[in-house]
Amino acid sequence: MVERAWSDKTTSRDLGLEEVLSELQRWNTNFNSSGPQRARERFAMLRAAPMAVAALAERPLLQTAVSADLQASFLPERPAFVTPTEMPAPSFGILCVLFHVFICKVPSAHVLRLMSCSATGFGTTLSMIAFDELRTLSAGFYDSGAPLLGDYSFVEKLLSRRKEVAAVCPLAVLQAILLQSERLLVSIYTSSSQSSEVHAAQFSEASQLNLEFNILQSWLQKRLGPNASTERITAPDSTSTASNMKESSSDWGWPLRAGWRRVGRYYDLLWQDVYDSREAWAKMDSPDVGELSDNLYHQLLSEVADVLESLEAEWWPCRGTLIALLRHGARSGTLSEGKVDMVERDIDLMVGVSDEEGFELLGRAIERNLLLKGWDRCWTKPSATFHHKYQFAVRRDLLYCMRTKPHMMLDVTSYITGEKEDSLPYVFVHRLCRGEGHEGREGAKAAKGEKPCFVLPDVGPLAPGGGTLPREAIYPLRRCWAFSRSVPCPNQPLQTLMAMSHSGLSTACIALPDTRGRHDKHSQRLAREGLNAKDLQILLDRAHALNSQDFQSMLPYFQNCSGLHETPFTPGEEKIRRSFVSLIDVVQLGNLRRNLRSNSHWSFGALCSAQLRKFWRPGRCLRWRRRQ
Repeated sequence: MVERAWSDKTTSRDLGLEEVLSELQRWNTNFNSSGPQRARERFAMLRAAPMAVAALAERPLLQTAVSADLQASFLPERPAFVTPTEMPAPSFGILCVLFHVFICKVPSAHVLRLMSCSATGFGTTLSMIAFDELRTLSAGFYDSGAPLLGDYSFVEKLLSRRKEVAAVCPLAVLQAILLQSERLLVSIYTSSSQSSEVHAAQFSEASQLNLEFNILQSWLQKRLGPNASTERITAPDSTSTASNMKESSSDWGWPLRAGWRRVGRYYDLLWQDVYDSREAWAKMDSPDVGELSDNLYHQLLSEVADVLESLEAEWWPCRGTLIALLRHGARSGTLSEGKVDMVERDIDLMVGVSDEEGFELLGRAIERNLLLKGWDRCWTKPSATFHHKYQFAVRRDLLYCMRTKPHMMLDVTSYITGEKEDSLPYVFVHRLCRGEGHEGREGAKAAKGEKPCFVLPDVGPLAPGGGTLPREAIYPLRRCWAFSRSVPCPNQPLQTLMAMSHSGLSTACIALPDTRGRHDKHSQRLAREGLNAKDLQILLDRAHALNSQDFQSMLPYFQNCSGLHETPFTPGEEKIRRSFVSLIDVVQLGNLRRNLRSNSHWSFGALCSAQLRKFWRPGRCLRWRRRQ
């Protein structure tokens, strides 16, 4: 009768379910006399009923795994985990739940403990990674005190199919959500070099996981009774923090409470500082903020310069701010036909201190003085990435200061000079004081009587340069022009840019505008229209003018663009490349010759030198020289 109902496509699924329950009750009546073998035969008969299996899968019933002997009897070659409609072990799990709940009257909490976490997983029955492995893995991970798991592949695979896994082992999904949420929050908290878009995406994913956790948890509580609970992940606010979240009375053998405590710790930290930076970035990128004028930008830069000079701090512009001052002597520069090269939005600076304590004191002093000038607040953050093994051992080397009217972000990176200790040929950001045998360059010695310290080569802003920056790249400090005032600048600007991590920065040709990673209207137009001969002439004239007044400029770096034609470009940047490479056809070389000859760094001969020969089409250049 049951098989007939299931095979009849016109029969409703609800009718099939009722008959399934009736059959199960009849089996229970005859179980003692027929024995386990009879039950196995009936389960085997039900296995051939796809409509009922699909209908049962839609019922809000907890699915459990078939016992080991049943699995061995009926599914020796089948995958241990596929979707319920494909009728693997999870299909039997539904029937087992019905059997235990409706026939054996087993308490629902016990059914949860019998869930298919140990009998289902990824792989085949002969080589299966059971979902219960995640419970063991998580417990050991939390006990170890390690910052993050070494491998998240199992967590990622589980979450990619979490709706299916939740049907057979919902606790594994809850645990995986906790692990992935912690991973995201750690990444946001420690990865300062990531862009605001990356942080926003990670926040979005964490919020989605939080929502799914609460939905699944509520469903479990409803099925298992009001007294059963798991740890809730809720975004902290003024009345809800990690310290006052209600403890669970039971987590059914899974380390959910330990996971939530770790997640809650990062929520608290984020609400103290990193969330503020995300909020600040979001505000600065908001259309409501409007475009910050050059005058306001330079006014705020001047405020910061006044504060740092009053504190007698060692500082200089870095990253985008340095590029802007080298190229234009200002935040942006006009080109031909009304085009604008808008280089920077925020203010990027480097600050040198003699030791770690010095930056803590200087950072507080910077905040106090900026608050007096109308800035809103400052906070610190470590630059170590979330996957680094020493991410919790390094100092907070970054300082962010925010102003909302107008919206501006000051991004300060600190480096240690070691002036009070043994003289070093380089400066660094992070060092670790440990016993002998630690791999890394020898750093400045710690206080007298302590063990030697070592520079960490692969962590922080100077990681691209091996964790250090040669002193000759900085000293002696020179000057850059910043619209209406001079500011300190490094001795070898390009070397500092190459030694520092900067998202979207290409040092191959910093003398020319680069629109990658920039989304303002000026950069979009520049990417669309490209550079022309007039633009190049403007940039050369500007570099020459800065250099003639003894300010740092892009004049020494135009020769680095000789390999521009060999560099891959996006479609918009390809137009810039083509126009620049073909400038030899349209530039009035007589004017260019006069401009170049007047500077000691350049001569007309350099135009056809070995460094520029590929770029400037040597055949035409040499023919032109013969005609002269």
